[in-house]
Amino acid sequence: MDVEAETQDVVILRAGPRSDLGEAIVWLVAFRNSAEVDIARGDNMGQRLSYSHIVTSRQPVGMWDPASGAAIRVPVPEALGPGNDGLALIIQEKNGALPGRILGAAAIMR
Repeated sequence: MDVEAETQDVVILRAGPRSDLGEAIVWLVAFRNSAEVDIARGDNMGQRLSYSHIVTSRQPVGMWDPASGAAIRVPVPEALGPGNDGLALIIQEKNGALPGRILGAAAIMR
């Protein structure tokens, strides 16, 4: 799997074919590097906790085909949205109703 910049605002995910694998979903996952959260209830009520690598959205952006691979163009500013620091592109096998294994992943930071 390779991610290359086409322009400042567009990246291309390229993943070649592999006949020994099955069809897979390409996910776009937006995330924030960190955030501090005031806890309002529960055992940690009244504390301020730090979280890192916070997923803010996950959406399928295409399919990877074992016979032909995939080339998917991603508009980075629109994919990141407001307040996010980066995005990950993940190729994940289908396993019926369950998540399958990750075949490849790449991260892009703002």
